[in-house]
Amino acid sequence: MKIFTVDNEYDDERFPATSKIKRRFKETDEGVSKMCEIIEKYKNEGRAEGRAEGRAEGRAQGAAEKEHSMIVSMLKNKISMEQIISITGLTMEKITSIGKQAAVL
Repeated sequence: MKIFTVDNEYDDERFPATSKIKRRFKETDEGVSKMCEIIEKYKNEGRAEGRAEGRAEGRAQGAAEKEHSMIVSMLKNKISMEQIISITGLTMEKITSIGKQAAVL
């Protein structure tokens, strides 16, 4: 609908109520202020959501790094593969991959 997508389209006789509301939000101080308030609200919500996602990713990355470090340490201390599997719940392939990346296998 053109009334919604064109910036300066305010007088579509098929949509008088929508035209009036759009004109109010675009051309009055009160309308502009309200739109700024709404945009600020959504911006803040988006920022909060982004921070939460970033924290979750950081925690996951930290946990993976700790797990990696723990496995490397166990391999360096000659703990058996069976014990490492039992402790971590990881597969032999995953442990071997980590060990090779760290050059301890």
